[in-house]
Amino acid sequence: MRNLARLFLLASIMFLSNSCFALNEWTLVVYLAGDDNNSASLEESQVKDLGELSNIGSRHGFEIVVQADRSKKLSEFLRQSYSDPDYSGAKRYLVKKDKWEVEEKLGEINTGSPYALWDLLKYVSAKHPAKRYCLIINSHGSGIFSWRGEGKVGSSSPGSVNFDPSRFVAYDDTDDDCLTIFEISAVLLAFRERLNGGRKLDLIGFDACMAGMVEALYQLREGCDVMVANPSLTPGSGFDYEGISAGIARNLNITPDALSEVITKTFIESVSSNRDPQILSSWRTAKAQELTFSLNNLSMELLKAMKQTGRKFRLSNLTSYGSKSMYWDLGRILRALQNSDSNLNGASNAQVVAQMALEAETSMKAARVSMWYDGSYAENKVSGIAIAWPEPEQYRSYRTFYKALDFSKATKWDEVLDLREIDVQE
Repeated sequence: MRNLARLFLLASIMFLSNSCFALNEWTLVVYLAGDDNNSASLEESQVKDLGELSNIGSRHGFEIVVQADRSKKLSEFLRQSYSDPDYSGAKRYLVKKDKWEVEEKLGEINTGSPYALWDLLKYVSAKHPAKRYCLIINSHGSGIFSWRGEGKVGSSSPGSVNFDPSRFVAYDDTDDDCLTIFEISAVLLAFRERLNGGRKLDLIGFDACMAGMVEALYQLREGCDVMVANPSLTPGSGFDYEGISAGIARNLNITPDALSEVITKTFIESVSSNRDPQILSSWRTAKAQELTFSLNNLSMELLKAMKQTGRKFRLSNLTSYGSKSMYWDLGRILRALQNSDSNLNGASNAQVVAQMALEAETSMKAARVSMWYDGSYAENKVSGIAIAWPEPEQYRSYRTFYKALDFSKATKWDEVLDLREIDVQE
């Protein structure tokens, strides 16, 4: 009887605690890493993002929660545009129509720590629970490689994660840190198992430069359903937050796939006047395994061809992203291998290479939910997702970090880079 009574009491407590907060259809969670005044600051655009969100605001069945971290120094724009004398440090806002309601003042936090992101997700799941969650990380980005913090490139243990939920982006200048893809993956897995009943986060969006990579998609495959990211440079204005929140507000039953279409489409519409070409795409993590399998088959054939011919293959008609020629459009690589835009034609398996490239392209298209682009990206028909292909000197520096990725463990693409870039055979 005692055990039965305890079970009844526990169930009653759980019912009462959950009934304190209505279950939203969607909660939009925005993680603004604005403590970045040592680099190109995003603070001004992030304040504008808050304004865009408040143009729609939270309503019944849909809430907008923002965690904004600020630097100790304020730009002149912020001094003129924000009246809160205690502006620096981090705050949590419930964004309402034309109003940012401060729910918590956190002081100085390290947005580059997985604990900061984890603490926000715990807070949201307790105070603003939902059937579906969209998490957007708004920050600087550097692609799959991370230059700061635990497990960074060049550390003694690249890819390591110091995160215990029981206690790649998001650069924080005060703490000289950033979130690595390993840390984001660990946080999302903890959210799935500890806070969301075993269900993946519905959608993660990276409002950051060069996060749209096949390596990131595969690393996050168990933690979220849909990933929205840009393989190229994202302008400071970033996502169209009014368009995103309006898309949810219009249809509280919107699916993650459909929401990702809203995010990509409204982004391109909002930055169409930008002089540089723009792109944003979304991807199903459920298809990441199939895509990675096909890329592994292709990698094995490329290794065979290089060893047989003694040549390091060259490709033409490619598209690189960013300024350092480390990240290349995956679709254009696959099409170049199909169209004989390489010097591997003399290999006995040249036709097999082309066939594997075709199969990989088919898998890639099956994984893609949405893509919007303009300018030269549209003219060149890029695929919207990148793969790492650094030059020799870069690859030597980043190799240990790259080897730690799940993608490198699941494919032989890293061995292709080993042989082609630094003449190493495993």
